[in-house]
Amino acid sequence: GLPDKVQLLDNKQAVWKVQHIAGDKYIIRSAFDDRCLIFGHNGHGQFPERHMWGTNHKELCGLPDKVQLLDNKQAVWKVQHIAGDKYIIRSAFDDRCLIFGHNGHGQFPERHMWGTNHKELCGLPDKVQ
Repeated sequence: GLPDKVQLLDNKQAVWKVQHIAGDKYIIRSAFDDRCLIFGHNGHGQFPERHMWGTNHKELCGLPDKVQLLDNKQAVWKVQHIAGDKYIIRSAFDDRCLIFGHNGHGQFPERHMWGTNHKELCGLPDKVQ
């Protein structure tokens, strides 16, 4: 690891900017290159990636206005408070939760929903599980 906060912030690889858009919706942007975290392939990519749709309007991931950003949904994330410092991050594209699969041992984050009931908790019946 990096020895201190200054070096971590200077390195930027592990630093993310979270930008509020509307209600519970946010953009998550890499501090390294300012590109937005999205699920590519028109929202159907398996793993998230960084992306910028153009060189203008960087504050909206390269899209010209907030309406197009919210309608596109690929770069929009819902952040839901659970308890204390714990949150669920879900893709606004399909409302599935951002997880590390394989019981937490997956190499890359992906979207998942454990069932059709209890969607507010990613398909699990309570916060304990």
